[in-house]
Amino acid sequence: DTRVSLSSLFGRNLDVESIDLERPTLELIRNKRGNWNFSTLGAPGGTANAASPRAGSERGVSLERLSIHDGHVAVTDLQRAQGRTVFDHIDLTSRLAAGTGRTAAAGNLKLNAARFNGVDLGYPIAVDYDVELKPLEGLLSINRAKVLVGKTPIDVAGSLTTNTTPAQLDLLIKTGDVSISEIARLASAFGVAFAPGTNVSGRIEADVKASGPASKPALNGRISGQDLKISNKDITQPVEVRAIELRLSPAEIRSNDFTAVSGKTNVAARFMVRQYTSASPFIDMELRAPNATLPEIQSMARAYGIKGLDQINGNGNLNIEMRAAGPVESLDSGNLIRALKGSMSLDFNDVRISGFDLAHELGVIGGFAASSSEQKFTDIIKLAGHIAVTDGIAHTDDLKAQTALGEMSAAGTGDLSSDALSVKLLAVLSKTFTDKLGGGRIGGYMRTAFANETGEIVIPVTVTGTFKQPRFAPDARTIVEMQKQRFIPAFQPGQKPADTIRGIIGGFLGGKK
Repeated sequence: DTRVSLSSLFGRNLDVESIDLERPTLELIRNKRGNWNFSTLGAPGGTANAASPRAGSERGVSLERLSIHDGHVAVTDLQRAQGRTVFDHIDLTSRLAAGTGRTAAAGNLKLNAARFNGVDLGYPIAVDYDVELKPLEGLLSINRAKVLVGKTPIDVAGSLTTNTTPAQLDLLIKTGDVSISEIARLASAFGVAFAPGTNVSGRIEADVKASGPASKPALNGRISGQDLKISNKDITQPVEVRAIELRLSPAEIRSNDFTAVSGKTNVAARFMVRQYTSASPFIDMELRAPNATLPEIQSMARAYGIKGLDQINGNGNLNIEMRAAGPVESLDSGNLIRALKGSMSLDFNDVRISGFDLAHELGVIGGFAASSSEQKFTDIIKLAGHIAVTDGIAHTDDLKAQTALGEMSAAGTGDLSSDALSVKLLAVLSKTFTDKLGGGRIGGYMRTAFANETGEIVIPVTVTGTFKQPRFAPDARTIVEMQKQRFIPAFQPGQKPADTIRGIIGGFLGGKK
């Protein structure tokens, strides 16, 4: 439905009173050269103007009211080779005025069914705006924009230059003291700050200026949060942060010292990022969690989308002191993990690790697999030891596990970034379990399994692969030493398993002292 002012047809300006569109479809396409299909909107006529005796005068178009109901917009960016993005169920009311090389617009836009990256936000996004577009310059000036994310207001003003790659920003963003819930859900849909599906409650206040390339803008201002509570369906205990504040400058982003709490576990943390707009930002992050519990540390990890601990269920305590400091290639989780240094001490009980059956793997190596049917998990009565972390590599030489089969001791490394394992495992099967197997009558006796002086079966194993898919094999080097010895002594009270092993084979880790 279109209405045009009759008097404007005889003048230099075309005045359109209204255009009403029902369920329109709009395709926005940027080609490989970086030009959008709307880039000539409002441009001068070129040849026609040159031939006109009134070429110096402006021709104008004004639209008193543009109304769109239940619209559909699709965006395809061939320059960035990105997939087609679709926005559906759009309502818009706008007032337009176009002159030579410019188009001004003011009005309201509403996304009734906002959905990003497969995440349904569950609330609309509305924008009350006053903007001006200069297509030939690729300049969008935002005189005023009040964005309602659900019921949460965000004020935006500034400019966006789109004819460069990446686009250039000069924006001022303010929120006032508002609820964080709807903003956090929008951020999680883009994989920023929180895992998709995470619920966050509390208050946030932001006053930020962003300038420079959209891929790495320089920031000025502050962001503060109060009484934050993070939860999702996978978190048994909500994670709470009483107060956190970020100070932003073009040189660095710095947090205050803050504490994250889950149940009885407190994690004290702080972080700072310098040169964050460069190709090699410098990170300095510190975490301390004395006497933390395994389930509550898992809750905190899941709140931020970290699922590496999901294979483990159990009870017990751990002490964590970690610091990541130094230049990194980017601020993604992999680079941050590779910068980690610190230590952990474990004291777990009633642990179940999913993904592999240690009893079955030992049975295959020791030649008694028929007596043990394979399961998809391993039960551990007690797991204890110390782990040192250097540049994202975890090292241990005293990790000890008590199982229904007997005692297991482990020494070696695990890459926290790639999950790669390089571990030597020594299994000492209890006398009771050994007698059930028939002692020296097992298939691998004196080839992959040996007896100590108390009649316990000892099986040396290497573990490679990854945390989720470990590969078990006979430890050939240790086996050669044991075949020379014919037997090894039992563990003595008060003696670490690794000490006994070193005394027999010249060091559990290939002779290293």
